[in-house]
Amino acid sequence: MNILGGLMLLGIGIVVGRVYEYRLNLKECENCDNIGGFKND
Repeated sequence: MNILGGLMLLGIGIVVGRVYEYRLNLKECENCDNIGGFKND
């Protein structure tokens, strides 16, 4: 049970971290299309 709980906490932490980083990048790059953001068409 201890290992299972640790894996669950690790997985939840990774998902939360990715979602937070993704939202942070969206906020920062709303106005940086010409500065070399993710939208390089």
